Amino acid sequence: MRIAKIDIESFRGIPGHCSLDFRDKSGKACSAIIYGGNGCGKSSIIDAIEFNLQARLARKKEIENEKRPSTLSVFYEKYKTAHTTVEFDDASINNRDIDVEFDQLSNKDIINVKPTECHDSFCFSPIVLRRNDIIAYDYQKVDNKQLLLAEFIYDFEIKAKTTDDPEIARVEKERQEVKNKRNSLIDKLKAFLHIENEESDQIFNAGAENYVKSRFCLIGEIGFAQKSKKLKQSLHPKEFEKAIELAKEIDKLQSIKKRKNREKRNLVKIDDIEGKKFESLKERYKEAAKHLSKAFKEISNVDFVSSIDFAVADVSVASFEIIVTLKNGRKVPPQRIFSEANYDLMLLLLYVSMIRVGAEKGQAKILILDDVLQSVDATIRTKFISYVLREFSDWQLFITCHDRAWLNQLRHLFNNPTKGGRHQFKEFDIVKWSFDGGPIINNAGKDERLKKALNTNDINIIASTAGPFLEMICEKLSGFLNCQISRNPDDKYTIGDLWKGVKSALLNIGLEKEVKDINDFMFIRNMVGCHYSSWSEETSDFEILSFANAVQSLYDKTFCDECMSWVSGKFYENNKSCHCGKLHYRKIRKE
Repeated sequence: MRIAKIDIESFRGIPGHCSLDFRDKSGKACSAIIYGGNGCGKSSIIDAIEFNLQARLARKKEIENEKRPSTLSVFYEKYKTAHTTVEFDDASINNRDIDVEFDQLSNKDIINVKPTECHDSFCFSPIVLRRNDIIAYDYQKVDNKQLLLAEFIYDFEIKAKTTDDPEIARVEKERQEVKNKRNSLIDKLKAFLHIENEESDQIFNAGAENYVKSRFCLIGEIGFAQKSKKLKQSLHPKEFEKAIELAKEIDKLQSIKKRKNREKRNLVKIDDIEGKKFESLKERYKEAAKHLSKAFKEISNVDFVSSIDFAVADVSVASFEIIVTLKNGRKVPPQRIFSEANYDLMLLLLYVSMIRVGAEKGQAKILILDDVLQSVDATIRTKFISYVLREFSDWQLFITCHDRAWLNQLRHLFNNPTKGGRHQFKEFDIVKWSFDGGPIINNAGKDERLKKALNTNDINIIASTAGPFLEMICEKLSGFLNCQISRNPDDKYTIGDLWKGVKSALLNIGLEKEVKDINDFMFIRNMVGCHYSSWSEETSDFEILSFANAVQSLYDKTFCDECMSWVSGKFYENNKSCHCGKLHYRKIRKE
């Protein structure tokens, strides 16, 4: 089962409507690369997918998390209901919405998820991995680390929560609100009774109502009446009645606060029954350890690791430790020997392995990597993606990134059979995000800027676009066709440096017409396309259009819109082609 399309409305950073279609030109649901700068809405799209399929956000059922962005768009004065719809490749539909109801008693908006359960095909493990998952591992104590990992096993029901769980944050917030309200009423009672030097603890420890009554000797010579001076003044019956009302409200709030304290303690408590449940996880950990150990040795740049295993329940019923066995037989914790990059890689593979075990249990094969490779060295992250493309070749993959160099590398990896591909994918480019409009998304593919300029029929726009466009083509082809160029300091080159080698390579594969047309009108690039000169105004529209059309023709002959790759090949190879083979040229042998 694969995602063919998602529609999102009023969710996270998407105030209006947003739709992404993951089907390729043949109509088949494929993988996706979502590119955009920080804060442009990538995670809002990823969160919407997770929410729709699993009724969770960041693996938490409590979707309103004080530590994360608002679930509902805050563009409107009042919360609007949010809607998400996923269409699968079998034409089935899954809807999941957020309804907002105003509760007059609490004077708050109550947010309800409908429906509340995971989709049947996504109820074993998470589908999304985020950077925060790697960070969270170290923040959890060893004796409770299984609580963190239990969140990666959705069919494992346990009540105990990790300390960062939004439900704990919610209870703590409610407890603090009750405490503040109680303290405010205590101050009001003290002012009403003209008590200046009394400690607040004395009022609620023994009960505020008892305090007031004993203070005025209405229950005999007991309690506070024995420990403090009796008040000389007398209270009017109505004043006494008001004081008792305040005291009763204080006692009520104190009782609620104590209940919230117990509720918070119970959320992190692992009782005997739940402790025994962890025994059932050992087999899954064993399977995950096999995947992790094999993958780490394959991907990492270290050669001293023999295996990676787990120590489960050695410290407590919910304890979990990763143990690295070195080739010399010594066993050490990973943080004592790995670099930050290798340590992060190991944790990433731990979670990936847990998700992989979930798929072996029957979950649909979808994996989303949301900017998880930021701290990993370039070489390691390249190997990691190659590993994923190879081992998860029949999965639908979604990868977000904000770095254009990494985007280009991802394209190459997805298209390279020797690196685990070719893995069919679709690219989405988030141009920008605005508070009122949300993300603006382009379905990336062929670069359409020159074609769009030609459609304007505006000679100035066409001329100013064609020159830089040709420079971009030359820069790409000089690398992909292994063109010979004279080396410059800092590897910075102009079109004058590149064109000669590119031209020679193009002539060798039979693109004589394209080369001739560009050569004939190359002067346009300098006269009109890049610089101003008075005699450039004498250039005819025909010449400018001829140059632009020649550049566009060269682009169409060297960049494939099917696999989004450039024609490439080693200098000594006879065949030059794109990754899918749609564009294919043979080197012309010179007699």
